[in-house]
Amino acid sequence: MSARLTISAYENLLSNIERRAAVNKDNDYYPRICDLYAVISSIVGKVELVYEGELEGPSIVAVNLIGEATKKAFAQYFPAPRKPRNHAAESQRQQENVYEPIIDFFASGKRLELSDELPYREYKAALSQIVGLREIAHRYFKPKDERETVLAMEFVLEGLHRHNIIAKESPDNKFVYIDMLENILKD
Repeated sequence: MSARLTISAYENLLSNIERRAAVNKDNDYYPRICDLYAVISSIVGKVELVYEGELEGPSIVAVNLIGEATKKAFAQYFPAPRKPRNHAAESQRQQENVYEPIIDFFASGKRLELSDELPYREYKAALSQIVGLREIAHRYFKPKDERETVLAMEFVLEGLHRHNIIAKESPDNKFVYIDMLENILKD
């Protein structure tokens, strides 16, 4: 593949960040995990040539590529997630599940809605309502400042989603994180 895909993806990512700043009339130009999905059109343009005629379709392939890249990056910073409350083996009972407070948040029926258009204050407030999320971001990602902390908090949620620990829906340019069981039962 040529560098055109990379350049186009980077331009789309920056454009999405600039659009959010313009919509919110602020100068928040800090990237978010949800901004990654702005590169789908760049990937689709290139992937269409490779996957033409496939049943999956280029948009799904693009989302899966972003998801796999996110999952791989998550593994570089955070411990591997375990399925919640699996008490089958004694050794697992004694092993700490660092994500349990986050899993419990969603298991209690709560949802978290994010959008790439949210003003920073609302974005931060939404992520901050999840007990333990900030602590995990600090403990493993070691952010340099508050903006990076909030980014790492969203990164944890996306990583848990990519490991099938929590579910995510994407209606109307929003990302709604919910309990995996709730998501399965509603279908």
